[in-house]
Amino acid sequence: MIWMVLAAALAGQPENGNLLVNGSFEEPAEEPAELDPHRLSEWWSFAGPERPYWRGFERTDERSIDGDYSVKLTLDSDSNPTSTSLIVGAIQNLDIEAMPEELSGWVRVEDWKRGTMRQYVQIVVIVWDVTGNFPPERQHRNYQIAYTFGGVEKPPLKISNRKFQLLNDALELDDGEGGVVEDEWVRFDLNPREDFKRLWGVDPSDYRYIRVLYEVRYDGRDDEFETDAKAHVYWDGLHFGPDLNGESDWPLEGETESE
Repeated sequence: MIWMVLAAALAGQPENGNLLVNGSFEEPAEEPAELDPHRLSEWWSFAGPERPYWRGFERTDERSIDGDYSVKLTLDSDSNPTSTSLIVGAIQNLDIEAMPEELSGWVRVEDWKRGTMRQYVQIVVIVWDVTGNFPPERQHRNYQIAYTFGGVEKPPLKISNRKFQLLNDALELDDGEGGVVEDEWVRFDLNPREDFKRLWGVDPSDYRYIRVLYEVRYDGRDDEFETDAKAHVYWDGLHFGPDLNGESDWPLEGETESE
């Protein structure tokens, strides 16, 4: 492991191997003034007039587990009376040559008030603008995995280029009553590279960039007949990169992925 850390430092990568920029939000992180969905290595969201069902993020010192800050997502159906869906999230695009082996960090849920059955928390990893090495089942230019939790017991949506991995049991966030465990920091450790191999049958390559989204959302809510939907979700200590605690063949800068 020592040689990997040294090699990463020499190659200009962070010593902790984290490819996310500002993954613990210790540095200022604000919504960009203009939407550029292809921006790299900067936190952003789709919030704006063209997507009124989207809301952005807030950097906060109200809660933290890694440093003094975290990112806060506020779900509130009162701000969204005209749409059946509401998505609140923080996004980062990464120009990297291989799918990382570690997607980890901490999540904390507070003030969870379920307003519809499909109200949930998730992380989405997207392989963006594929030019070769397509998934065998379909020639998707963008294909995804959604790591979904928050009380849903089946995939909440049907999206042809998205595979769902339900994490309620794995993260011990299900409170046993259809809700989520609140007011506790919960650790997650995922291996997206292995999950893409297993779910899509391909080790991602030949793409423009990889996008990762941290979200809380609901879908299919009827504002006239269903109760208010609310939640505060905090994310902190977010890591996306090689697994430096185990055996990793994730390519360092200047190397190519072994076949």
